[in-house]
Amino acid sequence: MIRWYGPSLLLLLTVATVMLIGPGLARKVAWNHGEAKITQVRQDLVESPTLSTLSEAFSKVSEVVEPSVVHVQTLGPSARRGGGFFSRFDPLEPMGNGSGWVYAHTPSDESDPQNYILTNHHVVDGASRIRIRFADGGEYTAAVVGSDALTDVAVLSVPGGFLHPAAVRLEPVRKGEIVFAFGSPLRFDFSVSQGIVSASGRRLDISNSGKYEDFIQTDAAINPGNSGGPLTDIYGRVVGMNTAIASTRGRGPGNGGGFMGLGFAIPAEMVADVATRLIEDGSVRRGYLGVTIRGLTPDWAEAFGYDADTQGVLIEHPIGGGPADRAGLRPGDVVTAVAGEPVADVDALRFAVASYPPGETIDVTVRRGDTELDVDVALDELPGREATAGRRAVPGPRLPPGPSFRDDRLRALGIEAIADIMPRSAGSARVRPVTGVLVTDVRFGSVAATRRVLPQSLIVEADGQPVDDVAALLDRMNRRDADRPLRLTLLNWDPSLGEFVTRFALLDVGG
Repeated sequence: MIRWYGPSLLLLLTVATVMLIGPGLARKVAWNHGEAKITQVRQDLVESPTLSTLSEAFSKVSEVVEPSVVHVQTLGPSARRGGGFFSRFDPLEPMGNGSGWVYAHTPSDESDPQNYILTNHHVVDGASRIRIRFADGGEYTAAVVGSDALTDVAVLSVPGGFLHPAAVRLEPVRKGEIVFAFGSPLRFDFSVSQGIVSASGRRLDISNSGKYEDFIQTDAAINPGNSGGPLTDIYGRVVGMNTAIASTRGRGPGNGGGFMGLGFAIPAEMVADVATRLIEDGSVRRGYLGVTIRGLTPDWAEAFGYDADTQGVLIEHPIGGGPADRAGLRPGDVVTAVAGEPVADVDALRFAVASYPPGETIDVTVRRGDTELDVDVALDELPGREATAGRRAVPGPRLPPGPSFRDDRLRALGIEAIADIMPRSAGSARVRPVTGVLVTDVRFGSVAATRRVLPQSLIVEADGQPVDDVAALLDRMNRRDADRPLRLTLLNWDPSLGEFVTRFALLDVGG
């Protein structure tokens, strides 16, 4: 039988051809489609007025700010200097690099503005010579007009008056605002980075130095060398001065670490205020209240009989002879306002008092139990670091104890033993007479130790009630509400002040 396979063979050849050629053809069709889409999107981007306007605006910010930005190089004595005749001819060596910006100060008599350079205190601290370089290549030797370590602000002057001062915005920034950080990071001079305001009101407690900190936090890249440079808004107005970074080597200026997504700047309002004081007075003189304080957390508020949401600052100790002590403020007073302005936390109180000059009398509003008082306080001058560092330690009086007593509830918290004070030690020629319960042994690292209950601490009150001896303390503990922490009022000797200092401690003693 003769059969015709022509159609079947043709079909097989067709299928084979599609299988061989089809994938390549399909890929080509897909590529052509993708290429067409890319070309169209690229064209849309090119023709987008929004993107073009945004990019142009960013470039203009850099264009308007850069003439105000300076590179700061500091020089100091050569590390190779030795003794002998030729040592005095050794040149100065580079110490470090930073940034700065031109600031126009209008004198109080409203005469013509004068131009200065602002940078960080830590950039120029200890420098023998300071060199300033502008983006156009101009170089000057700068002189320090004034510098303030507590806010990390320094003011420099340079010869000549043909400078371009930056515009300054004194209104607070808002979270989410676009900002630009200018400066010379890692010696890449006159750079700019862009980001947003991540937060404001940050306190870093750099080196536990007691500085006045109210930082703007930003994710705009800030690196070593940016310190002192301006942080600006989208209009090129300075909103802050770059100061610190958070890095793998810790937070703070000059820590040697790199950018980790968190940079910090001093708000322009603070910078301008400090700069004005340095220019007009040569230094920053701050009012001093003379108290040790702590924040009024909900636990502390309830311990003193207030509502948990009560805001204010708890006075632990008015320093003897200081402004607060002279005005009659007491341990346990809660400061709620200064000159009628509420103070919600420790930093707010510190800033409020420091904003007044020494000698000024301010109205301090305090809560004392159920009573609200307005107290006039004449401020002293905040002691400088040299004054506090130069204090000679005064050894405290030794308070010989009577027989030791141990209480299991106190021992569970680390207070191993307490005792009455021997009558002959109740006072001395150097300190006022004291009575109370003497702590004689505290376990290292215990809860009590972390609450500043120390050997030779004197317990003078329990839950606000005086305790003159061990029996009174134990009686008070037995009659109290076991579900609430015990509030102890302590006297600890402070060798730098030469007096007993009041401290409060909250301890969960139980029943």
